[in-house]
Amino acid sequence: MRSILWIRFKRLRQKWGLYSAMLIMPLLFTFFFGGMSGLPLLVVTNLDEGEQGSEFVASLQELKQYEAKVTPLEELNRRVQQGETAVGVLIPADFSQSLAAGKGKLHLVKMNDTSSTAAVEGVIRSSLQDWMWQKQMATTVVTVLQSELNLPTPHASLEVEIHSLLQDRLQNSPPIAVESKILDEKQAFRYDPVIQGITGFTLFFSMFVIIFTIGELVEDKQFGIWKRLQISPVGRWQVYLAQLIHTFYVGSVYIVLLILLGNWLFQIDWGNQPLPLFSLVIAFVFSISALGVFLSSMVHNMQQLSSITPIVAVSFAMLGGAYWPLEIVTSKALLTIAKLDPVYHAMSGMKGIILYDWTWSQVLPKVGSLLGIGVILMVVGFFMMERRRVN
Repeated sequence: MRSILWIRFKRLRQKWGLYSAMLIMPLLFTFFFGGMSGLPLLVVTNLDEGEQGSEFVASLQELKQYEAKVTPLEELNRRVQQGETAVGVLIPADFSQSLAAGKGKLHLVKMNDTSSTAAVEGVIRSSLQDWMWQKQMATTVVTVLQSELNLPTPHASLEVEIHSLLQDRLQNSPPIAVESKILDEKQAFRYDPVIQGITGFTLFFSMFVIIFTIGELVEDKQFGIWKRLQISPVGRWQVYLAQLIHTFYVGSVYIVLLILLGNWLFQIDWGNQPLPLFSLVIAFVFSISALGVFLSSMVHNMQQLSSITPIVAVSFAMLGGAYWPLEIVTSKALLTIAKLDPVYHAMSGMKGIILYDWTWSQVLPKVGSLLGIGVILMVVGFFMMERRRVN
């Protein structure tokens, strides 16, 4: 068996280009379809020539919910009309004057009223009110200092400095700390396009790697290598075991590399407990290896396996939630069938670890389901292989 393993691992060098491409593909798909920035665009046009407009633009650029971009008025109108942004923020030329009168005035450019525009308007109004309150507080502090210290002239630079100190103070040590807690975590739905992309595409492309690796058994039978192995001192079950070990190694290393690259390129936090994640990876590789054994038992050559594998992989990925979150699926029949899909359990476990900090006890049912599916597929697959060999 050692000699067979040595040959299998040695042949990996002949396919380094293929494996490299399969390693890059999930990252590219995550980059383009998952969204690198992850933040919606907020287009801002500043027509105010005073310092107040520039300061408010700076406060909008510090928002964590949106990526504020300053553009000319023509580009703002174009982006809103083309649907690139739900709402455009127009700071009028008299913004500083209206602010001095105690009424900050903004113009919001939008095509229609939707839930997205309402959300953006709420964030902008809240940001404007907070900013005006901070400016008023800074002005009040300067006025008190002038009266107490008998300063002859107003100090504009002092007001700017106090405003800056007030912003830093409120950001680092807010007067009221709000702590939120989800009462029922199972009913809470969190969505991150980058996390959905890296986990989904990792599992999707790993299915091709694992199935085609275990499918080398079909290639051996097609080119007569299997018959030569039968007359060698090595038993056929040793050949099966060697191929499973080889496939398990390739699949596990492939997924672990994508996890590390996802952490490096997309700053994905895979949690502080490696045991649940590693157990989930092992169980998934085992179940897909078993799926590869099952598919290999149904075909006669690599051409047939190459034809059926994309159909199975795409179907499993769609059904298991690799392309889109299953929380948006309303069909109870599809959700019930999805529980028979290894991708479903792997996706649920991975997103649970990343988004909800699942512990080992929460991941264990997913691992058990993957192992159960793998055992059934492997038993049926090897039974069909042996039955075809006898016939």
